[in-house]
Amino acid sequence: MTTFAVRKAQVTDAAALARLRWRFKQEDDPSPSGAEEPFIRACAEWMRTRLSGTWTA
Repeated sequence: MTTFAVRKAQVTDAAALARLRWRFKQEDDPSPSGAEEPFIRACAEWMRTRLSGTWTA
């Protein structure tokens, strides 16, 4: 049995969330335009900015 906890995301979770977002997008389009690492960097920065405010994930 796998045990896990659900909690509000923190700024330090941005990179992991960005990687999960990339994987999620791959399910819809396995060959999206753009490379993985630039997407993850940009997405993580976008999430860091929002997670440091009132946005939640």
